[in-house]
Amino acid sequence: MSDQDYTRRDDYHAAARNRLHDARALLDEERYNGATYFALLAAECALKTMICDAHNPDPKDPTDLQKIHPDLCTGSKGHNLQVLRERLDDTINGTVPDKVRKRVLGLEKWTAQDFSAARYGPESISEEQA
Repeated sequence: MSDQDYTRRDDYHAAARNRLHDARALLDEERYNGATYFALLAAECALKTMICDAHNPDPKDPTDLQKIHPDLCTGSKGHNLQVLRERLDDTINGTVPDKVRKRVLGLEKWTAQDFSAARYGPESISEEQA
């Protein structure tokens, strides 16, 4: 394990892409619980990437989320998709393209309890839910 804090924009962007790849592989194998869990992780990392980009769109100087929103790097807030979406809305003040906004707003139906259920719940998630 590394002692590095993965709080920079590029870290979240790479993690989002990797977790989405993992989710698709699990979905192809009909492993819906795992696919859902990794898809939610991908969404979390994508939202954090977008928050960083909203603060500083210059890719040559990637933003460190720890410096702008330290509360999103530790504790439960950083894993709560509703909190992340609200923080993004506050940060961008309505400047995200409609196509992206619709996708992000679709995450509202996923609560912290849903995320916990995907991680720890003994029941299986259906293909339709995934």
